[in-house]
Amino acid sequence: VRWMGSPNYFAINGFSCSINGQSPEKDTTPPEVPGISYTDLKSNQVEIHWQAVTDDQTPEDEISYEVFLNDQLITTFSGTSYLINTLKPGDNYKIYIKAVDLSGNRSVSNVLNITTPKIDQICDYDVSKDQFQVVNEYQTTAVSGWYSDTFSTPVTTVDGVIYFVYITPGFNVKVGKIFNGFVEEYYVDSDVSMNNDAHNEFSIAVDKQGYIHIAGGAHNSSLYYWRSAKPYDVSNFVEYPNAMPGNAFTYNFFRVDNNGELYMVSRVQAKSPWWQVGGRGVGL
Repeated sequence: VRWMGSPNYFAINGFSCSINGQSPEKDTTPPEVPGISYTDLKSNQVEIHWQAVTDDQTPEDEISYEVFLNDQLITTFSGTSYLINTLKPGDNYKIYIKAVDLSGNRSVSNVLNITTPKIDQICDYDVSKDQFQVVNEYQTTAVSGWYSDTFSTPVTTVDGVIYFVYITPGFNVKVGKIFNGFVEEYYVDSDVSMNNDAHNEFSIAVDKQGYIHIAGGAHNSSLYYWRSAKPYDVSNFVEYPNAMPGNAFTYNFFRVDNNGELYMVSRVQAKSPWWQVGGRGVGL
């Protein structure tokens, strides 16, 4: 039973009724008009926000919101923010919401007209190629002086999205993802430059919470390790210099077990000096 805003009118299982035998007047008043804004605009997504609205008869927590993208309804729910992650780079979009009360009355918000940013650089990747072949071509052209190994895991795929990491010909580290045929990539840290050494390859993985991990850049030396600031986001990474205990890292790679737990394996220093027999071992 829910009170309908009048001393004598109630709703039972969604049907209006009264306690004095009189039928209540039909609710024709729409909810308060919502106002929406947006944040976190990227080449493939935007997050929209609004304040919860009130209604003369429907409680605030029972008002639902319809989200429209280019005049097409894409979802209905009761929250006050929504991430639209199906956009394409460089396209124009019209976004608005409707607040809906229990009687089906609707009020329409303001309209957001946005343009997603173009990706700064569409790489020379041919996305029709095998993704391992694509990244390995970049991994091996930027380094020399040592043979290029195959221990690293520079590519991973999660829910149809390909994530990759590689060393540029200028010895910087870049990370990116391929989704819906588009390539998005960024420098992990533009201030970090690798040595000209093929052992400096990087590995990438996504943990069960969606955070992206990058590690590598080591040949019997300290390990570079970054984690994304947000789940599934390749645009911003935080470095954790001492997160991986040990010394003299080489040949690191990631593995995920059947429970989604993420592990990193690497050759590390077992005793000093590392270059003698038994000086190097495997760390997990």
